[in-house]
Amino acid sequence: MQQRSFVLVPGAGGNAGYWQLVQPLIREAGFGSTAVTLPNWPGATFSDHADAIVAAASAPNDVTLVAQSMGAFSAPLTCERLPVAQLLLVNAMIPAPGETAGEWWGNTGQAEAMRANDLREGRDADAGFDAQTHFLHDIPPDVLTLLSSG
Repeated sequence: MQQRSFVLVPGAGGNAGYWQLVQPLIREAGFGSTAVTLPNWPGATFSDHADAIVAAASAPNDVTLVAQSMGAFSAPLTCERLPVAQLLLVNAMIPAPGETAGEWWGNTGQAEAMRANDLREGRDADAGFDAQTHFLHDIPPDVLTLLSSG
């Protein structure tokens, strides 16, 4: 019998620690689990991310590849390089074939939607992007502390 293993791919920032609350649940269910840290150096490409995913996976028998947010750009690039049984996308940025991340932001109207939401929430729409305000606003403080230490 093949052992299912979960390979967990983070979104922007590439921090494997983002999965630290999920991994114990997967292991308690009797499955293997590996969280990937993605290269985050200037010029790192989705191909570099795919290489890191393959390296972290350690070629298990039966992979459930889970990619969050921007991880959806790199995780599919690994599907022919690993024995992937399932690809799960969580709150994913799903590109059209050949679409770059920059094109995705523009094509989805993300900047306009963020501006409209800032105005609706009573925030300065010209203040620019703030991770706490725009991405982490609904995460409890104790979890944010865990994430920043992971």
